[in-house]
Amino acid sequence: MSHSLLSYAWREVAACAEVDPELWFPVRGPAPAAVRICRTCPALASCLLDALTEPDQAWGIRAGVDQDTREPLRAAYAAWRTSVESDRATLREAARTAPSASDREALRALATATATEADALATYVIALALSAPAADLDAARDAYRTAKVTRGWAEWDTDSCTTPAYATSATTDRARLHLLTIAHETAQATAPDPAVPSSLAGAA
Repeated sequence: MSHSLLSYAWREVAACAEVDPELWFPVRGPAPAAVRICRTCPALASCLLDALTEPDQAWGIRAGVDQDTREPLRAAYAAWRTSVESDRATLREAARTAPSASDREALRALATATATEADALATYVIALALSAPAADLDAARDAYRTAKVTRGWAEWDTDSCTTPAYATSATTDRARLHLLTIAHETAQATAPDPAVPSSLAGAA
């Protein structure tokens, strides 16, 4: 699983850094005080990404999202990332065994573009799940769309290879659509305002 987006410097500026951590681990019921603190935190996105990628972060409130609400998103994210890494491994092996330098270069470029697209989608999914401000959500979606187009051109460049390659498998495509759906459902479940506008159109 890729952790290229994850840095732990965010913990130094997190709003919870100097608050009793027990607040984020309620014995039962909701934790509105913890959620309110999370909503003001400058490290909200990094906190949720950490919760989705680190297996020891499954419990408690993270980024204002309780563990029961977060679990479907964590599972969808893990399944998608696993599939993406499998696709990249296939591309790297194809590059290793390619018969010509031009084929190897094209396949390596496609593997890199696939990783860049995956990181851009992860950023967009986090923004969507957290009901980020419209400007931030639009920026994340646009960055993902750009990365997706770049990956498409890299894929097109492999058409001249002895064995043309595809950046994503059908399994990854299904996992991506499921992840976007779950992210939207998470936003609906956690947004302070129940009316969460859909930003899925054109992103998948």
